[in-house]
Amino acid sequence: MKLKSLFSLPALLAALLLGGCQSMGGSLAERFNPAPVVRTFEAPQDRVFVAAKAALEALGYTVRSALPKRGVIEASGRLFLDNSFRSSDQLSCRVEITPTLEGPVAVRLEVRKASEERTAAGAMSQSERVLPQGATHDRFFEELQRRL
Repeated sequence: MKLKSLFSLPALLAALLLGGCQSMGGSLAERFNPAPVVRTFEAPQDRVFVAAKAALEALGYTVRSALPKRGVIEASGRLFLDNSFRSSDQLSCRVEITPTLEGPVAVRLEVRKASEERTAAGAMSQSERVLPQGATHDRFFEELQRRL
């Protein structure tokens, strides 16, 4: 009898765990996968592309890839190290510039934060996540607007 209850307990816990995750709905998904920030600008696509690239460079990003025909720019920020050199953070941006049917140009910005941390045991822990709308997005769009 004890053996049967030992097998049913993990099954019950798994069902509760999986059921709980599903009941969280869209808010949990939005928290871990925030939507990119999109703003529109009344300017030609090629002009917005040049201004977006210059805005990233003015904010200290290094442009890794700039494809004007596709309207895509990828850039990396500087590497931030802690005082003990045990952890580091780096931001990266992906900008997509597309014309809309109404006329203005849509600029989509996704900012990712990559982190590495060395544990006391010497192992490395790495993570990457998309940042929700915040100061980084606001600074980029302010600089872009200033350059248009």
